[in-house]
This record gives sequence, structure tokens and C-alpha cells, in this order.
Amino acid sequence: MDTIEKALKKRTITPEVQKGDGFDVPESNSTAQENMAEDQTTQIVSQKIEQASKLVEALKTEPVDNKQMPNTTNDIDNISSMKQAESYSSNTIFIDKKHLEEQGFLTPNDTHSKISNEFRQIKRPLLQNIRSMKEGSTERLNLIQVTSSFQGEGKTFNAINIAMAMAMELDYKVLLVDADVIKPSIMRSLNVKADNGLIEYLSGDIGDLSEVMLNTNIDKLTILPAGNKHNLLTELVSSAAMDQLCDELSKRYSDRIVIIDSPPILQTNEAVLLSHQVGQIVLIVEQNTTPQADIKKTLSKLGSNAKIGIVLNKSRSGETEGYYGYGSG
Repeated sequence: MDTIEKALKKRTITPEVQKGDGFDVPESNSTAQENMAEDQTTQIVSQKIEQASKLVEALKTEPVDNKQMPNTTNDIDNISSMKQAESYSSNTIFIDKKHLEEQGFLTPNDTHSKISNEFRQIKRPLLQNIRSMKEGSTERLNLIQVTSSFQGEGKTFNAINIAMAMAMELDYKVLLVDADVIKPSIMRSLNVKADNGLIEYLSGDIGDLSEVMLNTNIDKLTILPAGNKHNLLTELVSSAAMDQLCDELSKRYSDRIVIIDSPPILQTNEAVLLSHQVGQIVLIVEQNTTPQADIKKTLSKLGSNAKIGIVLNKSRSGETEGYYGYGSG
């Protein structure tokens, strides 16, 4: 506080005192004018110190949670104004867009790059199916599962990018769900944290879904984290509560697209169970890595009636190479 006071006192403030300013000062009395100027300077300095003290105390006592409040210039740039920041609820996470770029993810302002064009190609058939869904349909075409045959083929990378690409659409809002309850990775990939999520809702520990759905600073993107470990993960994913949740997510909002990052098909039971709850499936295949026999086995597990799109993912860079198949079976 001494530093602030010294800095403020270095500034010479000499207000011109005239008649009519509310002060009864004779023009010839220079000493009185100097005293009054000094009093006003002292008053201003005191006010500045008091304001600074209040700010310091506020910073000391303001509660800080794990919602990743902005701490860099890039983070702050993501918020258009303080008024907007204050309007966010406590269930808001701030995603560092610079971090997204560094990790090779699609960002909201990225509209002309190679990766943005690739994911435009991927999302188009998905959107066409959603738009063809008739009112009252039970197909749940706006629920899209992103999966793979094995772990590490790039399903989370693609799930996040598909969600980002969908959020750029004018007519839709996007919910990104981390349903890979065994090895959740969406929050880690985005470099954000959450205390609870899907598992707590399905188990009944949290009764209101809005308590675990996280708003973001990316327009039209909401995230439902996986939550914490549980001894009945498979049972929860295959429960009536999960079916009811998928039904609600599909029907409650006509302008919502739900992107679900699920476990790999050939390594868990949860992914196959989840495939029966969604209307579309995007299967990620790692280039020159996944054997063709395993791809066929995965498609067989998903069933001949499933609407499945296949994305070929690069093995080295992790980027999407292309979209070479879409249809039933």
C-alpha cells in the first residue's frame, strides 16, 4: 500500500480554484489557495488508496473454484465483456482457444483451414439425416455416437471436432457428452475440469441434469462430462435411466445435436449397449493400423440396421484424412 501511496503522491495535482467553485477564497490569498489545493490532493490520494485497498481485499476474499477462470490474455479475449462474463452461471467452463489450436482442434473462428473443410465434409451427411427426421420419430438421429474399434484411434479428437463443427451451424446447439466412462478424456483434452457428470446423474447422486451440464465460452456448445469412477459402470450405461436420458436429450430440444464420445466397440460392452440408444454412429478407423478384419467385426457388433459413417484418421498427425463411407450396415 506504501508503493501505491508514493506513486500517487508523485503526481502533481494543482486544481485551479476560482470564485463560484463553492470555496470562499480571496484571489490575493495565494497561501490559502495552496493549502486548499494540497487538501484536495490529499483527499484524492486518500480516495485512490481506499479504492485500491478495497480491490486488494476483494481479490483476497473472492472465492476461486476449478472452473478455469481466464488467466491469460487469450482467455480474456474469449469473453466479449465483463457483463457477459458475469452472466455466466457457476456451471461454466472457459476453454482456452489458443490451447485448442495448439492441440490441432478445430476452433470457432477457423473456417478456411484444411481441418475445417474436412469436418464440413464429415458433418454434412449427419446433418442431412437429422433434417430428414420426421416429427415424433423414434430414430434419435440427432444423437450421434463417435467410437472406434480400439482405444487410441482418435475418437475423442474427432468427437470434439465434430461438436465444434456442428456448433458453427446457425440452426443448432450442441451437447458434447463424454460417455467413455472407463477412460474419459474430453475434459483432459480441453484442459478443463469438472467435479461430477454423467455417472452421478445416472446413479441418482445428482437429480437435476442441469447441475452437471457445463456451459462454455464457445457459442452454442455445452458439455456433459463423464463423472467419477463407479463400480457399476456397465450397468449404469445400460440402465433405464440412460435410455430415459437419451430419449430426453433427443426429444426435448429440436435444435440440439448430441455428440457422444463412447468407449471402443471391441474393448468394452458399454459402447455396444450405447449404440442401441443413438440414431447415428461415426466409426473412427486409424489409417494403416486397424486390421480390416477388426473393422468388419466392429460393424457386425453394431448391427446391419445402424446408420454408420466411417472416418479414416491419420496414424501420425492425428488429423482426419477423409470420410469414405456412410450408410446403413
